[in-house]
Amino acid sequence: HLMAEYGCSWSRWISNMILSFDMTNDTFEVIDLPDSLALRLPTKVSVSKLRESLVIFESLEEMCSVSLWMMENGVQKSFTKLFTIIAQQYWSIRALGLGKSGTLIMEVKDVCYGESEIVVYECNSQSFTPIMEVKNVCSEESEINSQRFSALEIGGIRSFSTANSYTETLLLLGTS
Repeated sequence: HLMAEYGCSWSRWISNMILSFDMTNDTFEVIDLPDSLALRLPTKVSVSKLRESLVIFESLEEMCSVSLWMMENGVQKSFTKLFTIIAQQYWSIRALGLGKSGTLIMEVKDVCYGESEIVVYECNSQSFTPIMEVKNVCSEESEINSQRFSALEIGGIRSFSTANSYTETLLLLGTS
């Protein structure tokens, strides 16, 4: 599954949708979203899978919140909001995806033009654990606090970080 958008770029009308690709017969299927998600800016929504259900993350950076919507029984436009995380200690937060164990991975910023951190949200304790820092490649700063971030440093451009997930398949391409 992947997020897609369609509309007229000259009129700036854009609508989000989910595309599902079936590798067995090389076909795409469109999954329509409810208007509240379809008409959001494309950078504000992302798709993932939680257990066996399709989920959408709605990131409202200006409100420092991320909401999780789950599709009900495979029925299009039947997404139900499960919960909202509000993190007023940050200037902005944005969902990037889910970890293997179902933990929420997010990008957070303390200040408007500051560098961002990738954090894991712990549902039980409602806490954020930093796992890496995204360094702005345009920034004068080049040092990373190695005591705080033991994972890795990622060079990037502010506000353009993304994460993608995949599902392995045993289907051999090019064979029948």
